[in-house]
Amino acid sequence: MTTIHNDPEPWLAAAVHEQLSQEENAAFQEHIAGCATCRSLYEEEKVMSNMIENTLSAARPDLAFEQRIVSAFRKSVPARAGFTALLSNVWRNRATQLAGFAALLHTLVSVGNWLTSGSRYLGNEELAAPPHGSLAEVQMRNALDDAFVDSARREMSRNETRNKFRGDRSGIASGKGQPEFSRASPDGRASSTSAEPSLATAGAPPPPAPAESAPQESQSFAAADSAAPEPPQGGGKAEEDRVIVTGSNITTAEEVGPNAEGPEELVGPDANRKLVRNAEVELEVLKFDDAVQKITAFAAEDRGYVATSSSQKQANGKLRGEVVVKVLPENLDRLLSKLRGLGELKNQTLGTDDITKQYFDTDSRLTNARIMEQRLIDILKTKSNKVADLLEVEKELGRVRQQIEEMQGALKYMDAQVQFATVTVTLAEKDMNVPAAFLLKRTAQLALFSNDVEKTFAEAKAVVDGTKAQISSSTLD
Repeated sequence: MTTIHNDPEPWLAAAVHEQLSQEENAAFQEHIAGCATCRSLYEEEKVMSNMIENTLSAARPDLAFEQRIVSAFRKSVPARAGFTALLSNVWRNRATQLAGFAALLHTLVSVGNWLTSGSRYLGNEELAAPPHGSLAEVQMRNALDDAFVDSARREMSRNETRNKFRGDRSGIASGKGQPEFSRASPDGRASSTSAEPSLATAGAPPPPAPAESAPQESQSFAAADSAAPEPPQGGGKAEEDRVIVTGSNITTAEEVGPNAEGPEELVGPDANRKLVRNAEVELEVLKFDDAVQKITAFAAEDRGYVATSSSQKQANGKLRGEVVVKVLPENLDRLLSKLRGLGELKNQTLGTDDITKQYFDTDSRLTNARIMEQRLIDILKTKSNKVADLLEVEKELGRVRQQIEEMQGALKYMDAQVQFATVTVTLAEKDMNVPAAFLLKRTAQLALFSNDVEKTFAEAKAVVDGTKAQISSSTLD
């Protein structure tokens, strides 16, 4: 074993600390059995290791040392006094917490009742007069008016949808045919307004009608509502929200405000969020291959898999590599706790990428592209006689379908990212020369020629003693 004999220090340190594998230990024992020099060095290493362990074990504190230190620190810290400390101690009581919560709830209820108990106003007008007639009649008139408003909106929504697909928006832009209706107020007066409530203040209010005419107008509204066709089963709600009703004196451009973009989503802040979790862990292990096998087993236990694995040999002969693990997001924390037990943790990083906006933007573009595809297909079905037009439509249809496929692939890729969390594990084998550096010995040979040998030897010995070194042997000729 020429390698062990030429560089015995790492082998000796590893053998003393029982860090050699079975094959390495067998080779080392075979070598020292036939090499007297290495055997003597091995005995010296063991003697030195035993001396160090005995010295350090005698200097270790007893088991109650930590408890005494903690007690001394607690006694040295003065106890807090004053109103703040008293309030903090009182608030820790469960009964005090329940009483405070009940008082807060009572205060909130009282404030809410006080805010909602005021008189009702109609816009900027004075207090409403008491209603004429019975309350049931007023409620019936209001219900009929609401039904007529909904019927008018549904009819306009269907007209706008038909005009949009036919390419003729003249009916909506002209503002003609917008129904107006009379709504009976609680005092028995009827006021004229358009089908859009937000346009009631656009023009001057009409003169009030007699109270006796309200029932007749309500009956006409009920008849109009019964004659109106029913809305379609699918997609009716979305079309009702997107319709914009114009009055006779207001243009379409003036009425389109910030609220005309579309209905707001009614989902909660945490619903349908797309989060990509990832982590990076750096470990120092004894054996690289054993650690990779354990990581593979951990991933299988947590319903994951090893995506990629790479390794390389360093200058000191040790292995270093990287393992990428895919695991379910809910099992990420459990996997990280298992990985920390493989070796010494050097670094750990956790992160989360929110791709919700990117995902829903892509989904919206995909929906619009599908609508465009359907429109192009409808154009092809018209069977135009011009071949150039058909070729142009076919070319545009191919481009739209390519965009649809790309966006579908992007959505699938983002779904795959969200489905699994990514853990990047960096593994490095321990370098035994670093922890056993205090056991490694260096030797040097020195030859001196001097006229006064004894004086020179005494000075050299003093220098060696000053550097805390040791002269193992010396020869005077």
